[in-house]
Amino acid sequence: MMIAVTGGLGSGKSTIARILAALLPAVFISSDAVCRRELTPGHEGFDQFVCGEGKRFLEKDGSLNRPALSRAVFADSGLREKLEAILHPIVRKRIAEAAPAAGFLVAEVPLVYESGWQGDFSTTVCVRNRLDLTICRVAQRDFRSDEEIRNIMSAQMSPVEKERLADFCIDNSDTFCSTFEQVSFLALQLKGILNKM
Repeated sequence: MMIAVTGGLGSGKSTIARILAALLPAVFISSDAVCRRELTPGHEGFDQFVCGEGKRFLEKDGSLNRPALSRAVFADSGLREKLEAILHPIVRKRIAEAAPAAGFLVAEVPLVYESGWQGDFSTTVCVRNRLDLTICRVAQRDFRSDEEIRNIMSAQMSPVEKERLADFCIDNSDTFCSTFEQVSFLALQLKGILNKM
C-alpha cells in the first residue's frame, strides 16, 4: 500500500510521515530529500537545471546556491515551473522504485495534489496545524520573516483544500502525545485496510 503524506508549509508532515512509517512499519521516502539530492553535482536533476539555467545559481565550488535559488523560485513562477518540470518526473520515478512488492510505502509529498499524483497512491494523509504555529515553526527552522512565510504559503494550495481532498487528516496543533495517538490510530486503520486487500 502506497501512502502519501502531505500538508502545508510547517505543518509537521515530515515528522508525521516518519512516525507513521515506523509504526506500520513501512519503507519511507521524502520527495524533498530526493529533490535536495538531485540538485547536487553529479545528479540528473542538477545537470538538467544547470544546462537550462547556466551558472547563475552556482557557487564558486560548483555547488548550488540554495538560498538564492529558493528566493528566486518563490519570486519567479516561470523559474519554479522549469525546476518542477525537471524534478517532478525524477521524484515520481524514485517513489515508484522505492515501493516494496508487499507491505507499505510512506512518501512525504508536499505537492501531491498540485502535481496530480494522488492517483499514484492508495491513500493520502493531510497534516494540518494552526497558522500561528506554522509561522512560529518555519521562522525558527528557516530563519524567515513572517512576510516571507506568508508569501510562500500564498503560492501553495490552501491547507483547507488539501484536507478536503485527503482520505485521512492528522491535526498537529496540540501536544505531541495527541498527535502520536492520532498517528497510532491511523496506522491501525491502514493495517486493517491492507489486510482486507
